[in-house]
This record gives sequence, C-alpha cells and structure tokens, in this order.
Amino acid sequence: LYIPPGGAGNLDLIRYDHNTQTHTTMSGPGPVNSTDIAMWGNKIYQVHSTPRPPYAEIWEYEADYTTNTYTLLGTKEIISSIPPGYWQSNSYTMKDANTIIIYSLSASSPELGLFDISTSTATQIGSTISLSTNPAGDIAYDPTSDTFVVGGYGQPDGIVHYDMQGNFLGSVPGYTTRGMYKFNGEIYAECEGTNDGIRKVTLNPLSVGPVLDTHPYPNGAQGFMAADSTCPPARWNCTISGCIDPGDGSGQYTSLHACNDACTNYEC
Repeated sequence: LYIPPGGAGNLDLIRYDHNTQTHTTMSGPGPVNSTDIAMWGNKIYQVHSTPRPPYAEIWEYEADYTTNTYTLLGTKEIISSIPPGYWQSNSYTMKDANTIIIYSLSASSPELGLFDISTSTATQIGSTISLSTNPAGDIAYDPTSDTFVVGGYGQPDGIVHYDMQGNFLGSVPGYTTRGMYKFNGEIYAECEGTNDGIRKVTLNPLSVGPVLDTHPYPNGAQGFMAADSTCPPARWNCTISGCIDPGDGSGQYTSLHACNDACTNYEC
C-alpha cells in the first residue's frame, strides 16, 4: 500500500500489485496524514502528532483486501520517557506483529525508537537507536539479518544499512527514496529523480538493482509518498481442519511439510 503525493486526490490509500504493476485505490476514511504507513497482516498503522507537540499517537486501521476497503479501529497514545511530541515522524515500519520502529523527526540528531503496540497504548522498548544519517525517506526491516535499511530524501540522498544497535553496515549514495516495501522477503525502494523507478535493494553487501517499474502511477501521482507492505513469513498451525496459515506470521510451523507431519500424528 502507498499514499501518493499531490494529484491523486485527498490522501488516497492505494494498493500496488508488485507482480502485475497495477494500482487500486482502497476505499476508507482516508489516512490521517501523508507521512508514512506501517503494515502487518491486515493492520495498517500511522503515527500522528496533533498538536505538535505535546503528544503523539498511533492510529490503527484494518484492511479487507477482498473488498479493497479499510476502517479505523482506534488510536494508541505513545508512552515514552522522552516527551511523546518528540516522536513526530515521517518514517516508520513494523519489526514484528507487536513492534513498530519509529524515526524521530524532532530529534537534534537521527534517532529511532521501538514501541510495543500489543496493548491499548504504544510503550517504548529500551533506549533510542542513534544513526549517522537521517531516514527521511523511509525504513524497511529485514528479519533474517535483524537489520534495517533507511532511504534518504535530500538529507542526504542515498540508501543506508544499519544493525539494530545503530551500527553502520554500508551505503549506496545518490538514490532519492520516499518509500520502501517488501515482497517475498525482498526489499524494494521507490526511487526518484535521476534514478527514477522501483528497484530491488540487496543486503550483504548492500546494492541497488535496475529499474523494475518506471512509475506508471494513476491519477497524476508522482511517486510513493508513503509505502509499506504486509509480508509476514508463511507459517502454519495444525488444526482440526488441517494445516492453516493464519497470515500474520504467528503459525507454529515454518514449513507446510512439518505441519502436515504433525497434523497426521494429531489426527491419529
């Protein structure tokens, strides 16, 4: 899903099919802002600061991908040892189903915070993570390596790789990036300017691939102002009806074969 900048209506939320490179506008209440979105399963999250400061909160939506609709479920106040207004943000993503990673737009130097959103509030986990570059473009987390990449948008441009302690792992300069998402476990960046187009980002070593989509955006949109994707790993639970993937990464078995073996024993 992404929110396009000007020319596509009043903060539309659009579904992008990576395989067919098609765009479908979702029907719903409209995003609360155009800063970014974070996704896990059928849940969509946005960080909202109003007034700016003294507080910030996370708005939670639920999507129905069959009908291409979404609804607002409620809000979660951000609880932090740092004044919550500090967590104004234009870059955030999910680490797992219950943890969101947020970049502080108000910090004097680039910092990230992790927040537990499993309850009615969003409570900070541990200390902030200091970075050497501003992730003003977007953030994408890689669970396999427990690292993340950030996209620069003029502060400066470029894609940078960090571990979860904020240690610098590599960078590729020159890519103006306002949105990143994941598909089949791989990271993709929406690049603009001289490197315009959607490109695959590969880790270890960090590299940026050729253009895969040259931006045929609908309704005059100019790019992915805010983007994220719902790609939890496939996992299965053994149930009375057989092996079921709950679709949120919470299943007990990491392979369908292992689940089928367990379910055979269960049925016996």
